[in-house]
Amino acid sequence: MSSSSAGRSAVLSELDQLVEDLTGSRALAARAFAAEMFFFERVAGLVEERERERAARDGNGAVTASSQLGMREVFAEVAAALRLSEWQVARKVSQAWSLTHRFYETLCEASDGRIWPEHATLIAETGAVIEDDQVRRQYEAVAVDMAGEMTPAQLRPALSGLVSRLDPEGTQQRVRDAVKRRRVTVRELEPGLARITADLPTAQGVGIVNRLQEMADQLYEQNAADRAQAQAEAAACGRRCERRGRPEQRPCQRRRGHGRGRRRGRRQR
Repeated sequence: MSSSSAGRSAVLSELDQLVEDLTGSRALAARAFAAEMFFFERVAGLVEERERERAARDGNGAVTASSQLGMREVFAEVAAALRLSEWQVARKVSQAWSLTHRFYETLCEASDGRIWPEHATLIAETGAVIEDDQVRRQYEAVAVDMAGEMTPAQLRPALSGLVSRLDPEGTQQRVRDAVKRRRVTVRELEPGLARITADLPTAQGVGIVNRLQEMADQLYEQNAADRAQAQAEAAACGRRCERRGRPEQRPCQRRRGHGRGRRRGRRQR
């Protein structure tokens, strides 16, 4: 065996060990994610208990959804301990509730290290729109199998297609609801600059973006061509002036000097 082949085998052996270590660390991270979701699910229960305590302390015994004082108190405490914002804590609590109550098998797969936290999050977020329990279970079973073969970026559009195929009636209703939310807004960012936000049908929105990109590319190319032409004309003008030896100010100076000489000559005569 040559020295180069021996060296290559050593590198490949080290690479195999490194890949194994990375896979193991990812599995540990997935199990930590699952444990964190179980803990955050308990936060929602603590919020309800804290609201009841506050209601009992106030003497009316009524817990209203509009109060939210108990929720903010609990969220603030958790956020301070974890160095998160209250919004991030609220998002994690919502995500944890969805995984533990509606996509429990997905969370178990993540806990066992068979899928990664990014996959589990996408499965729960995309499938949250399915209201039928049986359809949601079918979706989850197929989605978990897909997650084992795809990256998160590949999984997202595949899950959207899966939802449309398994829940066509729900998809049609969501499309009808989305029609009511279509709008275009304009917000001024600074003098001379505004931002247009449009909520449009998917196909038309993609078409508009592609057309805007095409127009922007054409304008950029035209501006570059105009700028190059202007620079070339300025350089040519500069070269002509240098050959003639007449800077821009000199002709006026010569004419003024010539006039003074003529007047002096007349006086001498």
